[in-house]
Order: sequence, then structure tokens, then C-alpha cells
Amino acid sequence: MEIDRISCLHDSILYKIFSFLSAKDVLQTTLLSKSLQDLWKSLPHLDFDESDFTNEKSFTNFVDKFLLHRDNSISIIRLRLLCGFACRSCELETWISAAITARVQELQLCSKYKAIGDGLPSSLFNCKSLVTLRLNIGYVVRFPDNFCFPNMKIIDFCDVHFGKNFSDQLLNSKNLEEIYFMHCRIDIYNSSSPSSLTVGEDVVADDSHCSGTFPNLNKATIVLGKHPGKEEETGFCASKFIKTFSNANVLYLSNACIQLLQYCGGNLLDYLPTFCNLKRLQLTVSIKDGDIGVLSCLLDRSPILESLGIRFFNYKFRSLVSRCNRELKRGEYARHLECIRMEHFRGSKNQVELVRFFLANAQVLKKMSLYSDREFPLSLDLFEFPRLSTSCQLLIY
Repeated sequence: MEIDRISCLHDSILYKIFSFLSAKDVLQTTLLSKSLQDLWKSLPHLDFDESDFTNEKSFTNFVDKFLLHRDNSISIIRLRLLCGFACRSCELETWISAAITARVQELQLCSKYKAIGDGLPSSLFNCKSLVTLRLNIGYVVRFPDNFCFPNMKIIDFCDVHFGKNFSDQLLNSKNLEEIYFMHCRIDIYNSSSPSSLTVGEDVVADDSHCSGTFPNLNKATIVLGKHPGKEEETGFCASKFIKTFSNANVLYLSNACIQLLQYCGGNLLDYLPTFCNLKRLQLTVSIKDGDIGVLSCLLDRSPILESLGIRFFNYKFRSLVSRCNRELKRGEYARHLECIRMEHFRGSKNQVELVRFFLANAQVLKKMSLYSDREFPLSLDLFEFPRLSTSCQLLIY
């Protein structure tokens, strides 16, 4: 006679095991034992994946019945909905409302195709239990002008259209630790001076709403895009928006963001904040001299920076100018750097000057890694550059 070892496990262990399975697999597993038949009703981790079903109807019926018969007195720690078809807004509203009733802490909604109807329920935008919200949907989700996420720590938005008060409202979420925006849009217009700022490719913001900081912010990913005809105005707006993330420990800035900051010109240092907590900075840059100037300003405003990552953008085009040594004037920029990583390194003049500068001025540098295209072998002269740090390793891949 075989022993039912699974049924002998404590519920907390079973919850942990089932958290790695889809809801369909969990239900099928619990039906194998009488002692487990009702366990699925109290599971705190729910993962609904449309790819596990033969058609849309069977998936929606399964989710409907599962959430309808679930014991909502047990909080949902994580609800993950992966839909590969055009969801109806009434279905999404039913599912999300059930999760909110069960005090959902993490909600991840991903759909490849456009939803049919008005979209997400208004109750989602005032859910006090949410700690993590990830939205990646095949249509534009519209944020209301007023929302409240008092316990939110992580937001990850793709294709989200923010309301006009989004920046002000978001700053009330003091517990935010990670922020990621991509392909999102904000329309905020001030009657006296309309302006624009983009987070992702399309986010537009007004400079009068870009103030304040997130005290607990660990990581911020900012992907900016240009606004045709308003690049200079948007550049100053971008610098003010970045100030909002000045408490971050890790910061990523896109190439378009670097390009926008160039429009601040020689006054960029006056507009950039001091990143007092920043230890890791990642940039995507072209090889133009203006980018080097922005890099020098960012280094100047990062007094405890330890790790710098640079990914060269449009690396197939070689720079024909080189004023890098004039843009980087102060060796103290690099005084705390321990690790530098450069990707798509091709040995152009500005790239080589960057390497020369950091090797000559980074006193505690431990490792500099250069990732090069195989078809463009690097000169061994790089290994002959003077190094201030006696323990620095120069690695070329």
C-alpha cells in the first residue's frame, strides 16, 4: 500500500509547492486526494495562464469558477493573469474585483491583444492592499485623475495612459521602491505653459508637476523620448522629472533621456539634483561629445557612485569628433568608482578617451570590462594606459 506523502505535509509547505504551479495544475493535483480537495480554495498564490487551455471560453469559465468559489477570507498574495486573447472588460472587472475583495498584494496582468470594453475597473486604482502592480496589456489603460496606492512598493507599467494629476498622485506613494515605465503616456497641460516629457516612448508631463522625491526608492528605470518641436523645453522638464528619483540607489537612463538633457547646455549642473544615495548608474549613450558632457554632469552629481554601466547606442556609426578630454575635466568624478562596464565598445576616439580618463582617475577601480564586437578587434594599446588604481583589472570580451 502506497503512502500519501503529499497529504501529510503542512499547509504552509503545500502552499509553497503550489505557488510554482499554474492554477489548473494545482486544481488537478488537489483532486488526487480527498484531504486536499478543498485546499485550492485557500491558496494565496494564483497563476492563470491562457496557454494551458484549448480555447478562450474554457479559460474564462475556469477563472470565473475558481475565483467565485475561492475563500476570500484568505488574502491573495499574488494573482497573475496571462491572457493571449482579447479580454472583455466585464471579465477583467470581475476577476480584479474578486482579487481586491481578497486583499490582493501583487497583481500582474498581461494580455497580448486589446480588451473589449472600457478596460480596468475603477476599484483597482484605490486598492489599499496592493504592494506590487504590473500592467502589460495590448491596449492603453487610462489612469484616473485621482488614485491611491498607500502601500505600493513596485510599479511596472507598459502601455499605460496616465491622468493629468499622475505625478502629484504618485508622489503620495511614499513606500515606492522600484519604478519602471515603458511605452506609457501622460498628458498634463498647464494653461500658461504647456510642455512635454516622455517616460517610455510617449509619456508627456508638465514641469510644474515634477517635484518631490520617493524616500524609499531603490531602483528607477527612466526611458525618455523626444517631443518634436519642443526638445529644449522638454530637456529642462526632463531634468526636473529626474529630480523626483534623486533618492534612488540604482538608476537607468535611456539614450533619449541623455539627448534631452543636452538641451540644458552649460546650465545642466544647475538643474540636476545630487544623487546622494546613488551607487549604481546605467546609461545608454551615443558616442557624440554632447553625451560625454551629460555623463560628466551626472558623475559630478553622484558623490558615492561605485558602479557605472555604459551601453553605446548606434555603435555601428563611428564618431568623427573627439572633445572627450575637454568634457571630462575633473578626476574626482571617478573617485568612488569600483566597477565600470562598457558594452558595444568599438574603439572610437571618444570611447578610447573615456577608458583613458577612468583608468587615470579612478583611484579605487577594481575592474573595467569592455565588451566589443568580434569583427572589430581592439588594439592592445589599451593595456598600456596608465592606471591610478594598482588593483584595477582591464578585461576585454
